[in-house]
Amino acid sequence: MTIDKFNLRLIRSFARDLDLPETFEISLDDTLILEKAIDELLSNIDAKNQTKLYQLALNFAKSNLEEENDWNLKKILLSKAKVLTNEGYFQIIRTLSKTDFNKEQLDLWKLQFKAEKEEFMVRFNSLNRLLSETGANADQFYRKSQTFNPISKLLRLEPEPISFYREKNKNITEAHYKNVLKTIEAQTEVEFSPKYLAFLDYLDEKAPSWIELDFKIQQFHLLSILKELALSMDDIRNKESIIRVSEFNKLVAELVQNEDAPFIYERLGSRFNHFFLDEFQDTSRLQWLNIVPLIHNSLGGNYFNFIVGDPKQSIYRFKNGVAEQFIALPEIYNPEEEPSIKLRSQFFQKMGTVEGLEDNWRSATEIVHFNNRFFEELLQFMPESGQEFYKHLKQNPKGKKGGYVELLMNPQKDLDTAKFTNSQLLKWVQQCIADGYKPHEICVLGRKKRDCNQYANFLKSRGYQIVSSDSLLVNSDQFVQLAICYCKWKVNRFDFQRAMQFAYFYFEILDKEDAFETYGACFWKDSDSKVYFSEQLFFENSRLNADFLDASFQNIYSLLVDFLMLVGLDSIENTYLQQLLDLAYQFDMSNGPDLMEFINYYEKNRSKFSVQLSENEQAIQIMTAHKSKGLEFPVVIIPSFNFFSGRNNNDSFMMEMNGHVIETKMNGIDTAIPTIKVEADKEDAAQTMDAINLLYVAFTRPQDRLYAINLKTHGNSFYQKFHTILTNLFPESQQDGILHLKFGEFPEIKHHSRKNTTDYSPLSIRNFLWFPEISIQSTKEQEEDSLTTEQRIGKQFHFIMEKSHTKETAFSALNTGLLKGEIERDFEEKLTHLLEEAFSNKLLVELFEGGKHLNERTLIFDSKTRLRPDKLIVSDQQTIVIDFKTGERSAKHEKQVQGYMTVLGQIGMMNIKGYLYYSGGLGLLEVPKADLFQI
Repeated sequence: MTIDKFNLRLIRSFARDLDLPETFEISLDDTLILEKAIDELLSNIDAKNQTKLYQLALNFAKSNLEEENDWNLKKILLSKAKVLTNEGYFQIIRTLSKTDFNKEQLDLWKLQFKAEKEEFMVRFNSLNRLLSETGANADQFYRKSQTFNPISKLLRLEPEPISFYREKNKNITEAHYKNVLKTIEAQTEVEFSPKYLAFLDYLDEKAPSWIELDFKIQQFHLLSILKELALSMDDIRNKESIIRVSEFNKLVAELVQNEDAPFIYERLGSRFNHFFLDEFQDTSRLQWLNIVPLIHNSLGGNYFNFIVGDPKQSIYRFKNGVAEQFIALPEIYNPEEEPSIKLRSQFFQKMGTVEGLEDNWRSATEIVHFNNRFFEELLQFMPESGQEFYKHLKQNPKGKKGGYVELLMNPQKDLDTAKFTNSQLLKWVQQCIADGYKPHEICVLGRKKRDCNQYANFLKSRGYQIVSSDSLLVNSDQFVQLAICYCKWKVNRFDFQRAMQFAYFYFEILDKEDAFETYGACFWKDSDSKVYFSEQLFFENSRLNADFLDASFQNIYSLLVDFLMLVGLDSIENTYLQQLLDLAYQFDMSNGPDLMEFINYYEKNRSKFSVQLSENEQAIQIMTAHKSKGLEFPVVIIPSFNFFSGRNNNDSFMMEMNGHVIETKMNGIDTAIPTIKVEADKEDAAQTMDAINLLYVAFTRPQDRLYAINLKTHGNSFYQKFHTILTNLFPESQQDGILHLKFGEFPEIKHHSRKNTTDYSPLSIRNFLWFPEISIQSTKEQEEDSLTTEQRIGKQFHFIMEKSHTKETAFSALNTGLLKGEIERDFEEKLTHLLEEAFSNKLLVELFEGGKHLNERTLIFDSKTRLRPDKLIVSDQQTIVIDFKTGERSAKHEKQVQGYMTVLGQIGMMNIKGYLYYSGGLGLLEVPKADLFQI
C-alpha cells in the first residue's frame, strides 16, 4: 500500500484520540478549505461589533493601501495562506498559532524603529556637514570623480534607513571601498574619508536589525490574520469532519513518533513485519519519521526491510521530498540533533547496509556512456551540497548495443525560438518514423505543461495524433473558447465587451469567409463619428437571434449541448468539446446549475484541464519531464532542456527568527540578515539541484535515441556551462558558435507494441441514435425524473421566497435570478404574478416584518434526523415557521410543519406558530400544533 493509504489507516484507528468522528471525509483540494476558512473569517468581521478580528482586518487593509499593494483582501489572504497547507511549515505554523499578537508589542517595535531612525539621521546629517565643512572634492580622492561621485550621490538620497541601505548596496561596490582606503593611505583626504567609511560600516552593522524590525512591523497584521486562519482551518476540520490530505503526515506524527510500535499495531489491528519503501528520495521528512518506529520494531525482530531510491532523481522537493534522507542512510537524517532520533539512528546504522545498483538495463550502450561523461563534467558546476547526490553516478550498460544522441545548441540572439524548435522537432519526428519507429514509441518531454501544449498543438497541426495528460489544454480549442464566451455573455446579458468578443469569435470560427468584414458590419457610427457595437446588427448578420441568450436551462451540461446544436458544432467530433461537456457534467453533479460559479471554476482551473486520449500505436506521447520518471521510451525528444529557470522573485518563504515568524522573499536587502542569507544560499543551491536532477531524469529515459535542443534565451543561466562541457567532450561538434552533436549509432529497432489498442475515431451518431435529443425511458421513469412546468415554477418561486424579506427584496431576487440564469425567462411573467399575489396577503407581510429571517436552517431532531424548514422568523415575542408549497393542500405538508414546530419547542423556542403558503391559489394557511408527534 502507499504511505498515504497506510497513514489513512492510522488516522482512522486513532480517530478518537484526534477528536475526529469515525465518518470523517478527506479533501484533496487544499484551496477549497482555504477559501472556506477565509470566507468564514471575513463573514465574522462586523463593523458594528468592532472585535479584535475587525481591527486586524481593517489595519491589514490599511497597511496594504499605504504600501500600494493589492486592495483585494480575500485575494491577498488566499495567496499568502497557501503556506498553511505546506508540510514544511507545520512547525512554524505551530509557533505562529501560539504567538500573542498584541498592540503593545507592535507599538514597542515602532518606538524602537523610531529611535533607530533618529540615530541614523544624526549620523547622516553629521556626515553631510563634515563634507561641507572640509570642502572635500573629487580631485582629493583616488580615481577622482569615479570615487567621489558615488559619495556625493549617496549623501543626496532620502534619509530613510532601509531604502538608504538598499541604494547604498546598489551603488557602493567593493572597488569603491578600496578606492577610499587608498585615498586615506595617500593622505590626500583624511578628515572626511575615515568618517565616511565608519558610516558605511555602521550601515552594514545596523541594517539587519532595521530589516528585522521592519519585518515585524509590516507583517504584524498579516501574520496575526494567518494565525486566525490556521485556527479557523482546524475548526473546520473539527466541525465538518474534513481532513486535508496535506495534514495526514502531521496528524500521524502527533500520534506515533513518541509511541512504541506494539501499541500502534494493537490499535491498527494488524502487524507488519517487513517494509519496502520505493522512490525514497521523494519521501517527505514527516513521512519517514512517522514510519521509523515501525521499521525500528521490525529490525529489532531481525526482519528484513528494503529501501530503494536514487537521489539523482529527486525532483519532487516542491512536494516536500528530502533527498538528504537517502544520502544519510542507513542513519536517520537528523539535522536538529534530536536525542530520541539519534538513539534510533545508531541502531539503524548498526543494522543497515547500503548497496549501489550500477547496471543499466534500460538504455543502449552509447546513451549510457554519454550520460556518464556528461554528468561527470557537470559535477564541477553543482553546488557542494548536491555533489553527494551524484556519488554513484557511473553506470554499466547492460542493454542493447549502439545508441544515438543528437544535441543542438544555438546562441543566436535574434532567433525565432518557437519556429526553430518546432522545425527541428518535426524533422526528428519525421526521421524516426521514416526509420521504422511507430509514433507511440516517440515521447516528447517538456519542462512545463504550457511547453507540452505548444509541442502538442504544433504536431497536431501537422497531422500527427497526440496522447498526453500534460498537453492539449481544453481551453486551447477555439470552439471551447466560443462556448465559454457564450456562457459569460449569458451570465451578464448587458456586457457589451463580452458581446463584442462573442461576435468576433463567432464570425472568425464559424463564418471564416469575409469574417472581419462581417464583424465590422455589426458596428454603427453616431453623429460624432463615435463607433458602437450593435447587438441588433450582430443578430442580423448571423444565423442567431436574441432568444438564444434568454433560453432557460436545467443544468450547465444541457445548456452547452443546446448551444453547440444551435451553432452547428458536434461534440462527438471534437474531443475538446467533449471534455468541456464532461467538466460541466461533473460540476453539475457536485455544485448544481450555477453558471457564474461554473465560469469561475473553469477560469481558475483552465490551465489544468486537458483532453484525455487513450493510448494507441498511431499517437506520439507528450508529457512533462516530471511525469516521465520511472518510464522508458525507445525515442525521447526534448525540444528545450533549459530546465534552469532560477528562483522566482515573487516566491515567499516563512522563517522563524529570534522567536518570531517572518515572511521573506530571501533576496535583495533581506539577505543582509545572516540567517536569511544562509537560507537563501541553501534555496538557490537546492533549486539548481532540482533542475540538474530533472535533466538527469529526462536524459535517462530513452532506450535507443535521445534528441535535445538548448537555445541561448534570456534567463538560460546554464547555457554557457552546457556549451563548455559539450565543447570539451566533443570539440568537433562546434562550428561558428553553434554546437551540433551527433554521438553514437542507430541501434536495431525492436518494436514495443501496445496490446488491445486501436486507432479509434468516433463517428457522429446524432442522426441515427437517441443522443442527444431523445431520452429512452419508461413512462414511470419519465414521471419520476421529469418536472412539470408547474413544479418548475413552484421550485423557482420557492427559491425567490427563501431569499426575500420584503416585496422589494423578492423582486430583486427575481431580477438577479434572471440575470444569472437561475430563473427561467419563460416563467418571468408567471412568477411576477405569484409574487404580487403573495405580498398582497396582509398576514404574510406582517409575519415577514415580525423578526429576523433564518432561511433553510437545519434543525437536529436526533442523531439521525435533520429537519430543514424553508423560513424561520424569530423575534423576542414569537417564532414563526413557514414552508412554501405548490399544488393542492396535503396532510403530509401539515405533518412536516408540525414536526418543525415540535423540534423548535424542544430546543426552547417560545410561542411557536406554523404556516403553509400555497402559491397560485390557497395562499397562507395556519397549521395547528400536534398534541403528540413522532417523526
